[in-house]
Amino acid sequence: MPEFLAIQQDTPTGIAVTASRIYWLAHASTETAAVFSALLDGGDALLVSTGPGLASTSLALNDSTIFWSTSNTAGTPVSVLSAPIEGDAGSIVVIEPSGSTTFFAADSANVYWAWPGDYPDAGGNLIAGTGRIYVAQGDGGAPVVLVSGQNAPLSVAVDSEHIYWTNGGTVAAAFADGAIMRALLDGGEVMAIASPQSLPSMIVVDSNNAYWIEAFLNLPSGKGLDGGALVTVGLDGGVPLTLASSPTLVSALGIASDGTNVYWTNPIDGTVMSVGVDGGDLVMIARGQTIPCGIAVDATSVYWTNSGNLGQANGQVRKAPK
Repeated sequence: MPEFLAIQQDTPTGIAVTASRIYWLAHASTETAAVFSALLDGGDALLVSTGPGLASTSLALNDSTIFWSTSNTAGTPVSVLSAPIEGDAGSIVVIEPSGSTTFFAADSANVYWAWPGDYPDAGGNLIAGTGRIYVAQGDGGAPVVLVSGQNAPLSVAVDSEHIYWTNGGTVAAAFADGAIMRALLDGGEVMAIASPQSLPSMIVVDSNNAYWIEAFLNLPSGKGLDGGALVTVGLDGGVPLTLASSPTLVSALGIASDGTNVYWTNPIDGTVMSVGVDGGDLVMIARGQTIPCGIAVDATSVYWTNSGNLGQANGQVRKAPK
């Protein structure tokens, strides 16, 4: 039975865990985002830091710093904020990125994100081949382009040697020419580890594999999205393996892996799910959730945010055994 770690939260979204604490992103007011923290077993929620803008969907940690993204009232990501992880609410570094920061990643020194591309072209769409991957120092500094010439990059992940990202594809190909990409952390040796893919979005990596959400489009029928899939491939590339597929998977807002299983949230049907990294039966960790969003795992538990109803402060942070 899932436990409540925090209740009466205003639209909690991104989430991350350390060995002793859980952190989540939520709205502090109509114009302010906040990061909160609690012990892994619950207890009083502590304010870590606040910053201007609405809470977006991404939260990342390294050993000393917490990073989060904010958006303006139109929902467009506008900046990445950071603060000491131990919770000095008065110390914020604002990184003003050139691009989208809805989903980003951090390592011990830097923050990484994707810019889908320049627009509009003659049809009012993104201009193909203008997407970029950016990096900035975690303590502030001007963004630097790591990789250019990409087709609608959407989400990034990093490990100790590489950065990985999803290329959503091009309008001309109805986004059926997407790809999973990899490069060294200095931007060198760019390669596709899986292609073609249909509008891949969120990505996460563990020590062996990359995992992402793929969207199936049915544009000629007028139906738009026909569902989605959770797909994996080895970090050096190979033949992609579909781990799960369903009409609701296309909406997944959170994805995590512990190297044994992959976990994700389904906001459309209110479920939190898992499957083995090699496939197999799907496991329902929780159902009846109100817009489950961010997700994180540690050795024993799965943690997620329920965003709840906008403006009603009925969001939650929950925990369940694996």
